Amino acid sequence: MSATNHYLFTGFPAWGHVRPFCILGARLAKEDENNVITMILDPKLLDKAHQEISAELGDEPSQDVLRRIRVVGAYEPTDSVDVVKSMEVLAESYAGTYQALVQSKPIACAVTRTVFDPVSPPTVVILDFFAFPQFQATRASTGQSVPIYAWITGHASSILRFFGPEEIGGIGNLGARIDA
Repeated sequence: MSATNHYLFTGFPAWGHVRPFCILGARLAKEDENNVITMILDPKLLDKAHQEISAELGDEPSQDVLRRIRVVGAYEPTDSVDVVKSMEVLAESYAGTYQALVQSKPIACAVTRTVFDPVSPPTVVILDFFAFPQFQATRASTGQSVPIYAWITGHASSILRFFGPEEIGGIGNLGARIDA
């Protein structure tokens, strides 16, 4: 399968962070037959991710669209409920999976054992705002050649409060306020 656009998503191992990726990924795959989506997720979220993608695609999604959405658990699931540990393991497993994608090699889901055929290397990486180790691994592997977008999910009011100007209720320039 050759793709013009290969979108790679990965995020913080929590459903509220992953669900929007599933919706966007499904829409991108549905809208353009040249889009391939790869999601590298915490293994505990795979079933929910597949369900959300199916819900977004509707009653009878085409096999072509489903084939272009690759949901990958990059490591074996554990019984741990420690989110910090899950994030560490996800970050560690990401680097190897990303490198395989960059080299257009097949990748496998560690949970389902599904082997995904090679596709063109990622053309865009969309990382959860909290996925800094994955950002570092991406940059170490491909430098500046692949654009990376940070994704933050939340209420607009929260984002405006943290990052917006004071005129609209934001904290504003915190550095300037500290220096004053």
